[in-house]
Amino acid sequence: MYPGNSLRNTLLRVTILASLLTPFAVWLLSQPPHSLAQSTSVLNFESPHVHPLALTPDGTRLLAVNSPNGTLSVFHLSSGAPKLIAEIPVGLEPVSVALRNNNEAWVANWLSDSISVVDLATGSVVRTVDVGDEPTDIIFAGSTREMAFVCVSGGASLLSNIPVTQLGHGQIKVFDPTTALTSPTTIEILAKQPRALARNADGSRVFVSVFESGNQTTVVKETDVTANGGLPPPNPPLAASLPPAPRTSLIVKWNGSQWVDELSRNWNSAIPYTLADVDLFVINSSGSSLPNSTVAGVTAVGTHNGNMAFDPAQSRLLVANLDDINEVRFEPNVRGRFQNNRVTILNNAGSGSPIVAATPDLNAHVDFGNPVGSQSERDLSLAMPADLVRKSDGSYYIAATSSARVGVLSSNGTVTDRIAVGQGPTGLALDEPRSSLYVLNRFDQTISVVDVNSKSQVNQVSIGMNPESTGARNGRRFLYDANFSAHGTVSCASCHLNGHRDGMVWDLGNPQGTVDQVTVFLPTDVPFAGTDFLHPMKGPMMTQSRRGIIGNEPLHWRGDRVGLEKEDHREEASCQKVEIIERRSVGVCAAANLAPRRGDRCSEGWAPRTGRVVGHASSGSAARRRSGEAVRSEEETAARA
Repeated sequence: MYPGNSLRNTLLRVTILASLLTPFAVWLLSQPPHSLAQSTSVLNFESPHVHPLALTPDGTRLLAVNSPNGTLSVFHLSSGAPKLIAEIPVGLEPVSVALRNNNEAWVANWLSDSISVVDLATGSVVRTVDVGDEPTDIIFAGSTREMAFVCVSGGASLLSNIPVTQLGHGQIKVFDPTTALTSPTTIEILAKQPRALARNADGSRVFVSVFESGNQTTVVKETDVTANGGLPPPNPPLAASLPPAPRTSLIVKWNGSQWVDELSRNWNSAIPYTLADVDLFVINSSGSSLPNSTVAGVTAVGTHNGNMAFDPAQSRLLVANLDDINEVRFEPNVRGRFQNNRVTILNNAGSGSPIVAATPDLNAHVDFGNPVGSQSERDLSLAMPADLVRKSDGSYYIAATSSARVGVLSSNGTVTDRIAVGQGPTGLALDEPRSSLYVLNRFDQTISVVDVNSKSQVNQVSIGMNPESTGARNGRRFLYDANFSAHGTVSCASCHLNGHRDGMVWDLGNPQGTVDQVTVFLPTDVPFAGTDFLHPMKGPMMTQSRRGIIGNEPLHWRGDRVGLEKEDHREEASCQKVEIIERRSVGVCAAANLAPRRGDRCSEGWAPRTGRVVGHASSGSAARRRSGEAVRSEEETAARA
């Protein structure tokens, strides 16, 4: 056979085979991608949703991130319920999606440290860009040219040969989306965990919220407290059955000119520093070149700042946030009332210097004077505000993750109504032509369709494949659900944000408590091994992470909680439910366990009287703190609920 004939025969066979396979290929592309069977061993990282839901500009498709499955769900919108038409594999733990145009979507993959650029026409990822540690959000802006802004919450990584001095804060990566995405500019955000992005109406400004910005509180070390009059008298008073309380450090708060305690004593001499506490940064995106710095910072927004919505009519910015009240000492005084759920309104946001104008509380109906609360009160509460969107009439919708509700706000941030949706609402997308609001419910892995006229849920559809175990699905609610608290305003997740920690120090001592008998798991020749008796007046301690705690009991830095059921002092029924869910959810998030994130570190506890390191700490650590010694150690904080 001549070589030419062989080649022609081969081409003929390929052509015939292709023609036979074409109908099958067309059918296959029209179907959702095949998903693997559910796995009960999937690791749960409890990634933070920021903007998990988005509409294409033409309004024909709705996009939703499926975090546990590592996919982007695409829904077709017409009449009736959204129809799932594709599940596109992206990176691990996607948390945000942003549309560049009708055919191109960018997805932030929190665990993969990357951005997936998705071609919606082909249903595939066409580019993957490594951006740094834990990207959380994406926005397209620019008034004179198109720019893509990526929020990198963990900033740079040691793996990229970055000096240690540049670690510990976040970054914004700015890309030209018309290029190969290889040469972004980097804006250093000198704050911990920048979280969400927003822009003004013409795209000339980009706003960056900071999730762990703090609230101008710090700690006076024990030796300085003792040398300057000692601790304030406990309130309530120390129980007569207790021995004298140990000397501890003291939480103080900056009032604008002084570090003061609850007695208004000035502690400036003991604290020779101030804290930055920048809650929100502003980037100028009006130029012809990619920006490389911020132009302004705003303080006094909140302790944990999240999603934002711009008001073009009044040039204002609304910021959803949590405000901690950790300067109040002792467990009896903070039960059910240690945190406010708010929106903060900034004037002059579109141009000029943004300033805080108001901080309306989402739970103004609550009577904190009644410590037990009521069901009617809980039915109206909005806890853990997440996504926030503005309607064209000037009103707003806000997702309340811990309340299974969406709040309706007036233009000045006042709550006017509540809408019941699925469990764990985190994302919102407003479709005004269809009079619909789409709500992503993270715990249910569903999307609720809300009729904005009747203010009611009219449909609910699945996001797609969910590989999470039953224990993780059932248990997550006990971590987040604020309806177990007295007023419906707080939950375990209020301090253990995304199952982790809040970066705050709290004094959860109890003057009316009892001495805890704890077994210290150390070699017998260690001086304080064996049984230890811990005074309930423990002093300030930092919130401990809940990552990887199942199987590492006892809990708390002092080992004074034998399990999750002993952490929660809100009400006995809730304690029993947490105990049940712990037993059913070993090895998953549930009310407890998460896979440790890459880069997680143990903290070190210090004995303030000697400066001696008393051991590395993690839940169940072999080195437990003796009563009154730990100032810079971490502490579980579910007792505040």
